[in-house]
Amino acid sequence: MKRKAERIDSVVKSLMEGLDKHSNPTAEDIEGIWREIAGKKASSHTKPASLRKKHLIINVDGSSWLYELTLRKGELLSKLKKELGKDKIKELQFRIGEL
Repeated sequence: MKRKAERIDSVVKSLMEGLDKHSNPTAEDIEGIWREIAGKKASSHTKPASLRKKHLIINVDGSSWLYELTLRKGELLSKLKKELGKDKIKELQFRIGEL
């Protein structure tokens, strides 16, 4: 059985994407993804605090942002799962805390 030859750049790209989905995200990765997903305004009032057992905690600087982000929780969680991989995050929690 013969296989069709593939371009090396597509093979490497596919391999890197596969590795990316299986690696553990760093704090810098999470912060960058959070800034992109939350938006410029919201990310200036928030900061990812920890990721433990697939539970991401986001510190928020005030109750109004806590309320707004809680309303957007489903949308934000869905986008985070898409970026980080479904198996990397299950829950998203907001709390008032230090940035």
